Amino acid sequence: MSAAVQEKVKEFAGHSSPGTWFLSKESDIEQYPALLPYAHYLRQAWTALQLSGVLCVEQRPSVYLCGGNDFTAHQKRQYHRFAWNQGLVPVLIFLTPNQVEVHSTVKKPEKQSQDRHLFDKDLSSLIKKFDSVAETLETARLVRTIETGQFFQSNALFFPKKETVDRCLVENLVHTTRKLKEANWDLSQAHALLGRALFVSFLQERKFIKAHYYPNGTTSLLEILDSSTVERAKQLLYREFFPRLKREFNGTMFDDALAKEEREVRKVHLDILRDFLSGHDMESGQMTLDFWAYDFSSIPVETISAIYEEFMKDTDLEKRRSEGAYYTPRHLAETTLHVALEHRYHESAGWRVLDPACGSGIFLVGMFNLLAEQWRRENSNRRKQTKAQGLLKILQTQIRGVDVNPDACRITAFSLYLALFEKLRPIDVDEFKERVRYEDFLPPFFLDESSESPQPSKPIILCGNFLEDQLGLETNFDLIIGNPPWDSRGDKQIALHFARHSSEFVRDGGVGCLLLPSTILVNRYGTLDGTWFRAVAVERIVQLLISGSSSLKRHIHASSYATPKQLQHRIMSSRMKLRS
Repeated sequence: MSAAVQEKVKEFAGHSSPGTWFLSKESDIEQYPALLPYAHYLRQAWTALQLSGVLCVEQRPSVYLCGGNDFTAHQKRQYHRFAWNQGLVPVLIFLTPNQVEVHSTVKKPEKQSQDRHLFDKDLSSLIKKFDSVAETLETARLVRTIETGQFFQSNALFFPKKETVDRCLVENLVHTTRKLKEANWDLSQAHALLGRALFVSFLQERKFIKAHYYPNGTTSLLEILDSSTVERAKQLLYREFFPRLKREFNGTMFDDALAKEEREVRKVHLDILRDFLSGHDMESGQMTLDFWAYDFSSIPVETISAIYEEFMKDTDLEKRRSEGAYYTPRHLAETTLHVALEHRYHESAGWRVLDPACGSGIFLVGMFNLLAEQWRRENSNRRKQTKAQGLLKILQTQIRGVDVNPDACRITAFSLYLALFEKLRPIDVDEFKERVRYEDFLPPFFLDESSESPQPSKPIILCGNFLEDQLGLETNFDLIIGNPPWDSRGDKQIALHFARHSSEFVRDGGVGCLLLPSTILVNRYGTLDGTWFRAVAVERIVQLLISGSSSLKRHIHASSYATPKQLQHRIMSSRMKLRS
C-alpha cells in the first residue's frame, strides 16, 4: 500500500466521532473488551481481505476498509463475497489513490461474467464512488451518516433483507425440505439429512475432511451423490463416507439414525439433495448462483445455527407456535450478550453459562466464542494441553443448555460442534489425535435416550422441561441467558415463569439476561411482582422494538440480574439483575 493510500486511510479514521472506534491494525482488536465476541471474525477478515481498517459504530464492527493502489473487478467480487458470507459488517469500502468505492455487503455476490466485455463492469453492490477532488468532504459526510444510520436509510435499496446470506440459504433449505416431504420423507429425517449436509460442507470447506476420507474415485459429497446408480450412492454414503466421519469425529451428526435412513432413502431423495448442493433454485428448479455464492469457510457459526433453526420453523410453523418457540436473529443474540456482559468482559473467562430454552444454541455459541477468545489470549504459550483440549474443556465444563424439543437439542449440539471446529485448524485436530486420543474426537454433547451409542455422563445439552422436570442442573451458574418461549397471556405467560424460575440457578453475585415480552412489566395481571423484584437487583432494562416477518412489531425487554451485594454499585447503571 502506497504512502498516499496510507494517508487517505488516516484521513478516513480522522473523520470518526468520539465513541466510534477505528481499528487501524489487527492488534487493535484486543484493546476493546466489547469486541471479544467478534475478535475471531475480525482476524479472519484482516487476513482474507488484507484490511486497512475497521470502523466500529456503537461498539460493533460496521465498515471494512480495503486500501490499495488498485483493485481489479475480480478482487472486488472475491472480497465482497467473503464479506457477504461473513455477514458481520454492512459496508465494504475500496480506497485507492484516485477513488473511493462504497459497497453494500448485503447485496448478493455476483459470479465473474464469461463475457470479456463485462469483466470490469461495476458490481451491483456499488452504492457510490467519488474521486480525489471531492474525497475529503464526501468521506467526512459518509462516515457521519454511517454513524447516525442516515446512510442506510438513504440507500435502503442496497440493503435488502431478502438478499442476506441467512435469508438466501434459509429459502433454499426450506424449499428443499418441502420437496423431501412431498417425496414422503418426514420432517425430522429431512432436517437431519440437510443438517448433516451443512456439517459436511462446513468441514469440507475448512479442510478437516482429508482426501482419503472420501470413497475411492470421489472428492466431495456432491460427487458421491453423482454416482451411476442409487445403490452405488447409498453404498458410498452410508457404508463408507458417513461411517468414516463417525470414526474420525464421533459426535451426534452421524449416529444410529443412519441405519434407518439408509433403509428408507430413495433415488428421489438423493436427487433432491444433489440438486440443492449443485446450486438449483429449489423453488423453481432452475440453476442459480446461490450455492456458488456460499462459502462455508467464512459463514459464522451463529449464522448457520440461526439458519438451521429458522428453516425448521418455516417448515413446521404450527408445531413451533404451539411450543412458543421463535427464531432469535444473530444481531439480537449479540445485543443480549452485550447487555449482560458490558463492563464484565474481563471477569467472565471462567464463567459457567446456562440457556434454559436454548433453541438453536445461538446464545451458547456466542458465549463459547467469547470464552474461546479469552482462552486463546491467556494460552498463547500453552504447553500442558492442546488447543483442542482447552476448547473442549470449555464446552464440557462451562456451557449448559436445556430445551423441551429434542430437535432443538440436536441443533444446539450441531451448532456447538461447528463452533469448536471454527476455532481450530486441521493441524489442531491432528495434534489432539496424536497426544490425547485418536478416535472419538467429538464427545456426545446431547443425552439421546433413543440412541444406542454411548451416552455422556454429564451432557452439555439436556432435553426436558426447565420449569417442570428435575434435570439435575447445578444452582450456581455465573450467567443465565436466553430467549424463553412466549406463549399465552397473564399469569400463564411462559416467559414470566422462566424469569421467575431462572433466579434459582444463579450463584450469589451471578448475572442473568433474558429476552422477555414487555407485557410482563406493564400488564395488570401476569407481571413480575414485588416478590421477584425483591429477589433481584434490577440493573438494566432495555426496551427493543423488533420487526417480524409479518411486518408486525413486538416489544421486548433484555434484562440482566444479580445478587444483593451487587445492588449497591450496579443499580445506578439502570441495567437489570437478579438476587439469590
